[in-house]
Amino acid sequence: MSDLEKCLISPNEIDRNCEPANVVDGLFEIARAIRYLAKSVDLLSAEIGPSLVSVSGLESISGVATSLSEVAQAIAETRENANAPRDSLPG
Repeated sequence: MSDLEKCLISPNEIDRNCEPANVVDGLFEIARAIRYLAKSVDLLSAEIGPSLVSVSGLESISGVATSLSEVAQAIAETRENANAPRDSLPG
């Protein structure tokens, strides 16, 4: 296991595949929770009226969720590239 993997993997947590959880798993879980929150706020807005729920707040939640997903994807791609044979890397 590389030093990078040691920093990004937790032996104390497991992911949905019962493997040691890593930063990507954590980021995706946070993004899922934020999406769930945004959907809940949207449903609440439909019940009590959109004027009581800030649209910019919903956009912010959505933006954070998207950003976390993008960070998780970048980390996953970095790991894939680190494990790829040198002659198969772009550039």
